[in-house]
Amino acid sequence: MFYQLSKKLRDSVTLFGLGLAVFGSASYVVAQGLEPDNPALPSTMIADDLYFDQEQQFYHATGNVQIFIEGLELRAPSVAYDVLSNRVIVDGPLVLIDEAGQQTLYGDFADMSSDLRDGVITSARQLIDQNMQIASDQLVRRDGRYTELEYVRASACEVCAENAIPLWELRARRAVHDQEARTVTYHNAQLRIAGYQVLYSPWLRTPDPTVQRANGFLAPIYSINSRLGTHVGLPYFRMLGDSADITVTPMVTVDGGRDAGNYLLRTLRGRYRQAFSDGYIEMHGALSQDDLTRDDLRALLFSNGRFELDNGFNLLFQSQSSSDRAYIGTYDFFADHITTFGNDDVVFNEDRLNNFLRFSRRDSDELIAFDYTGFSALRDPNYTYDGPNRVLNSQWTLFENFDGVPGNFTLNFGAQANYNEFGPTNSRQRDINRLTANLRWNDTWQAGEVLRIDSDASIFLDEYGIHDDATNPDGQSSSSGVVSTRLSWPFRFDTEGGSTHSITPSVGFVSFSAGDVTMPSVDGSIDDIDPFNYSSLGRFRRVNRSQSAQHDVTASDIDLTYRFETASRYYIGGSAERDFILSTDNSALTEGELYATRFGKNGGDFQFSVISQFNPEFDRISDRVTASRNFDFLTLTGNYHRVDSDEAIGSPDEVRRWGLGLTAEITPQIDASLGLTSDRYENERSYTEGVIRFDNDIDWNSSLSWVYDRDSNTYDDLRFVIGHSLDWGGNISALYAREDDTVRRYGLSLNYENECVLMRAQITRVDNRVTNLDPITEFSLNFELGAFGRGNGSQIQRCN
Repeated sequence: MFYQLSKKLRDSVTLFGLGLAVFGSASYVVAQGLEPDNPALPSTMIADDLYFDQEQQFYHATGNVQIFIEGLELRAPSVAYDVLSNRVIVDGPLVLIDEAGQQTLYGDFADMSSDLRDGVITSARQLIDQNMQIASDQLVRRDGRYTELEYVRASACEVCAENAIPLWELRARRAVHDQEARTVTYHNAQLRIAGYQVLYSPWLRTPDPTVQRANGFLAPIYSINSRLGTHVGLPYFRMLGDSADITVTPMVTVDGGRDAGNYLLRTLRGRYRQAFSDGYIEMHGALSQDDLTRDDLRALLFSNGRFELDNGFNLLFQSQSSSDRAYIGTYDFFADHITTFGNDDVVFNEDRLNNFLRFSRRDSDELIAFDYTGFSALRDPNYTYDGPNRVLNSQWTLFENFDGVPGNFTLNFGAQANYNEFGPTNSRQRDINRLTANLRWNDTWQAGEVLRIDSDASIFLDEYGIHDDATNPDGQSSSSGVVSTRLSWPFRFDTEGGSTHSITPSVGFVSFSAGDVTMPSVDGSIDDIDPFNYSSLGRFRRVNRSQSAQHDVTASDIDLTYRFETASRYYIGGSAERDFILSTDNSALTEGELYATRFGKNGGDFQFSVISQFNPEFDRISDRVTASRNFDFLTLTGNYHRVDSDEAIGSPDEVRRWGLGLTAEITPQIDASLGLTSDRYENERSYTEGVIRFDNDIDWNSSLSWVYDRDSNTYDDLRFVIGHSLDWGGNISALYAREDDTVRRYGLSLNYENECVLMRAQITRVDNRVTNLDPITEFSLNFELGAFGRGNGSQIQRCN
């Protein structure tokens, strides 16, 4: 005997009424003598029709049935609930989704407990993280945690009627998925590739695809190297708690290469990572035993880290060491660019090992900074590097304001050092260090609405050490100081048309007492580092503390500057300056005039600036031009700087420097950028750099980038890449790269990736001129199965 409780439930009001009816019926059943702890129907149900058989004591819901209970969701065309046995009977096809949406069960029929956490599903299929599917004849759910399957086929590949054999699959007599531990255990497992069995294991446990980190073996490494032979490696990953892990990769050369002969090379590579609440540390290392050198063992260790400490200090460091200068180049450990899990680059150059430490804190009243950079040379000991291999800069600066005392006070202590630790026959031998202390005061007064007074005073104390230099004293002390002030009266007049006139007369005074220091002429001299940039303090003749201006001078100057700017942002103006030398110990420094003209435009798609300077004879001695123009698809920039040699304005050296820049979207598929820089008198300052990229968004892409040093007629960097996507889903790419005069790299790679497999095959040839070894040719293969260790949660393909 049936009676219909509801018909065609379509809206939430009707569903709410249904819930009340179901609750009332369940209460009635309990009153007839059932145990009070037996659960009733789920309180949230959606269905087209719901019937209750009072004689048989079961509910029957049909038509688009959805049941929600404790985070689980069941979908099916027909669901029956037996009140007496407290079981849910489902006629499929059914879908059961877990609380987090990471596991989905499919089946044709199910007999389950009322909370849907225990039961049997036939003709079952389990989908984990939208990535791994497991099919079986029968599926048993236990405790809402374990899923047990019989006669299992598991794969992350697409399986359809027209594609019944996946690229790979696991077959097993039995499998258990532990949803809480997030593991799948297979019994009597077979790994099949394209239907052929390639591996058997009586017991196999793997992490499910939701796991990002799990103990176990990773994808094996295989390569054939013309120098070292055939390499085989098997990485093992081990978690060390929630915040640390280690990966160890033992590698064995099973067939000696050209240099290794028939010797067996053994290498152990490792990576250690640990995250902290305020930073991280990551280490890469390797240990090899071979017969390529006289050393029994060869090793390297790289470490990187970054910390943001509670006391406001920031710490960034990198250290690199190797047992011998040819080890890294021989094994080509760092052929690929490496980024730490903290998103910092592992900076590696083929001709050096880079080390640096940066430690700093900046507050409103204090700055503390320590910066150490250095490198260990990997080239021949007689090779001359461009700069020192040990550089240290440290600074402690205090910013103070005192009540009742006008102005700002700055107290600075600094230490600097340049060291050259090269071979005894290397031309770079001189070491320089410096200790400095500086006290500065500065203030600005605004008298009324027009008059402005800027004043500045500083005292410097320096101690220099110049070592391994036959012409300069080993130790030198110096004290120097500067006092300056400037009075200016800026006037501004606005016109009705939006134009403005501004006139600024000013009077300045500066007295500079130079220290008595004899400094060598070295590239990158530490004495050029001035944290306060005193070159802008006074007269147009540069007054600073570099070795090119070691003289005392007291001078004053008057200046008149005019500027007219239109409403459309064009401007024109000029200035005239006359200085008076009150005293100096440099007879070559004479007083005189300097004149300047300025015109240009600010804002908009087109901007430019032209500044010219003239000496007292009205000879044009300096020009500086900048310009930029933006088009719809193109941006052009240019600059030109010309300075004639003129001691009267503190310019002992001529300057001829120009640059051009271009960025363009030539077509929707092609974009390019080009930069040209030329300097007639400075080495390593004339170069060409650029990049051209092409991508048709279908199957072809390529890029060409370069940095060409026109002073030495060599490429500092050259890189060309071209790639093509193939019809069957793979892509092929070719590479040519050149790094200075150190490394040339040629490569051809084939990549294929879909929902169930990742494969990379690559052949490279490397000519490393740092190690003076013959070029290496290597073939490498990397093969990963989807859903094992990748855990990307990518949507599995569906059949049509």
